[in-house]
Amino acid sequence: MQCPRCQHTSTRVLESRVPKDGKSVRRRRECIRCSFRFTTYEKVEETPLLVVKRDGTHEPFDRERLLTDINRACEGIDAMQGRTKGIVDEIERQLQRRADGEISQSDLADLALSALRRHSEIAYLRFAIAYHRYQSLQEVEELIAALNALRVHPPREGDASLAVSS
Repeated sequence: MQCPRCQHTSTRVLESRVPKDGKSVRRRRECIRCSFRFTTYEKVEETPLLVVKRDGTHEPFDRERLLTDINRACEGIDAMQGRTKGIVDEIERQLQRRADGEISQSDLADLALSALRRHSEIAYLRFAIAYHRYQSLQEVEELIAALNALRVHPPREGDASLAVSS
């Protein structure tokens, strides 16, 4: 670490602390040459996430867009008040664990649907109807039937989300 005062490259760490957010390390340092004390912060550099769209193009993952879509699906559902940000945090953590930093649009929708299904069937239905662009009542009825079937035979841990073709 280079001293901000004399630019000497040797410093020693006097103290290290992890702030409340747990996502960085605060270090108090001292220059070996001039004894100037300063503070540095270390943070893990996260891989930028890319979403592969249906047409094959790539675009950066937009957390706010996902939050808006999930909020729209949860509108008017009292039990979902204040939960949407946590749902998006959960999805984003799953995305950060991916080695390649890419996710298809359909896989991202599946993650959102899986999270919504655990919290609210109505929000799940709204999101699925909007994402899959259902055009008929029959398609929606099939989705509801599949959701009801899950109540009778819940998926085992690790099974994929409710798969519905569009």
